[in-house]
Amino acid sequence: GVERAVLLGAPLRGSPLPFQALIQDATILGLGVGLRDSAFTMPVAWQLLPPPGPDGLVPVLGEAGEERVALYALETWRERGWLDGLLPAEGHAPFAAAMLARAAGLHRAMAGSHPAEDAVPRLAVGADCRPTPGRLAALPGLRLSFRAPDPRVGAPGDGVVTAESALGLPPAPTLRVLPTCARHNRYLEDPELLEQVVRFLLD
Repeated sequence: GVERAVLLGAPLRGSPLPFQALIQDATILGLGVGLRDSAFTMPVAWQLLPPPGPDGLVPVLGEAGEERVALYALETWRERGWLDGLLPAEGHAPFAAAMLARAAGLHRAMAGSHPAEDAVPRLAVGADCRPTPGRLAALPGLRLSFRAPDPRVGAPGDGVVTAESALGLPPAPTLRVLPTCARHNRYLEDPELLEQVVRFLLD
């Protein structure tokens, strides 16, 4: 079994980046590169969508401002045109419905505390000092950037995962939360943080 767990910048409460990849293709010099079609087929992209709130809805920033939508309902994706433009042009709805149901089930399983999980000492590490994409947005022309997130969707984090997502586990006696300041792929380049991780593992 697992004796100890260290989570470094893990998107425990999802990320807006997979949502953007699912509804909008990446471009180079104004030309689509087809990454959206690939992301659509990856279950992990759907599972990294943010969990719904107690009302079953998720906030999404649109042209009229922020509204709460039924993100895990296929009808929402159809009505808002989020499935439009995928290749091939037909047959996406059944797959999307299955992925949304699977992702919703994952979030239900992760919600709250679990005895088996709480029995394992865990160290959750997340940064809170860098602008990070932090809100779902369906805005024409918006391109989420790791380097300079649009201020409308930015939040504190490590540049990729927000602090809220990385440190978002339910409180437990076996959980230690460690805010820090690091880039997403450079946590262990910080000698002080590395020392704390090693000490946690050897304690």
